[in-house]
Amino acid sequence: MIQMTPSNPTRSSAKVGLIHPGTDNVAKVELIWPPLGLCRIAKFLADHGHQVTIIEDALNKYPIEEVIKAVADLDFIGVGAMTLQIPRINYLLENIRKHSKATIVYGGPHYSAVKEISDPENEALVIGDGEEAMLDIINGKRGIIQGEASRDYRAIDFSYVDYLKYGDHLIDGTRAISLVTARGCPFTCKFCQSPEMFQLKVIDYPLDAVVPDMVALSKRYNINAFRIMDDTFTLHHDRVRDFCERVKPYNWKMSCLTHVKTIKLSTLKAMKEAGFGFVAVGAESADETVLAMADKRQSEADIINALVQINAAGLKAEMLFVIGLPGETPESLAKTIKLAEKLIEMGAFRIHTQFFAPFPGCDFYNNIDKYGVLIEPDFRNWHHRVPVFVPHGIKLEELMTLAKKFFAIGGRMIGT
Repeated sequence: MIQMTPSNPTRSSAKVGLIHPGTDNVAKVELIWPPLGLCRIAKFLADHGHQVTIIEDALNKYPIEEVIKAVADLDFIGVGAMTLQIPRINYLLENIRKHSKATIVYGGPHYSAVKEISDPENEALVIGDGEEAMLDIINGKRGIIQGEASRDYRAIDFSYVDYLKYGDHLIDGTRAISLVTARGCPFTCKFCQSPEMFQLKVIDYPLDAVVPDMVALSKRYNINAFRIMDDTFTLHHDRVRDFCERVKPYNWKMSCLTHVKTIKLSTLKAMKEAGFGFVAVGAESADETVLAMADKRQSEADIINALVQINAAGLKAEMLFVIGLPGETPESLAKTIKLAEKLIEMGAFRIHTQFFAPFPGCDFYNNIDKYGVLIEPDFRNWHHRVPVFVPHGIKLEELMTLAKKFFAIGGRMIGT
């Protein structure tokens, strides 16, 4: 049964429900991540006296009757959705609107990208950060709103969800807590939604707030591992080394994601001493044309050098590749497979491979016909183990044949 989470309501408090929608997508059903953004918004609104609940449809796939009952007396319904969740949230909202007069508030990567709502006078759409924007909406603002990114760190409160039921692990299988210590990314990769979401702004949250929150979360859930979910964790090396000195006494296990051009051996060594075990880097492709078209700002030599430095620091590297980016040809893909095999020989811990999907919000999606053909328009069938897009320059049969070889390098086959 869906119940409201207790807060500290005032006379003017609003009743707010935040929906974490499920999905019928086979790739996302097996592993569901906790809704970090919704948990942060929920705590922020509760701290301002509003009554908030998170409806965990992603975990429970509630019958529509139960969702309708839960939202019947709400003043505001917020939905944060990625593209793969859109079919499910459309179904929920179609039925909710028949029984609720609540103001609908849209947010998350998909809605930030499409920038469209059907009723701008009675609904709202938030692009970017949602905390302050939600307060403005509760106070009467409507339409499309640019959410302002605060430089203050806002702790994630997992008490609004059944946190331990979510999947959250390091790549070695260790149970972990996901955390964001900085928002945004300075790079303009054309396959990524981040440039659209955060307008190339990077906000480093104060470590005086981040580290105590990590301590509190670790104690509360008895979990001693963290997945640092920043887009480019090693962007500011002095900050990373400061972070490492602060967390070293806790003996946590940690992992992060970063860009190959922001890697420095001295920083990696500090990370190793602080408890980091894994660094994931976006290799994407070995082909210079493909990399240039994606505005990745790196070369094959940069990818190899990144692994050399990660190895030298005693860390394990997860190398992330994308099959079928614009510009892909049989020759470029064969070259990338050869690089992946070389990285394994050099000691890469894991090769992670996926098909490119042009999600709304990235530059490639906005100019899709220029780059190739979308062969699967239904978002329910979008996941990275099957192709949904075929770039000009390669046939689907060629893409599939080479992809099978590539996926086998990483230990998984197409469709698994």
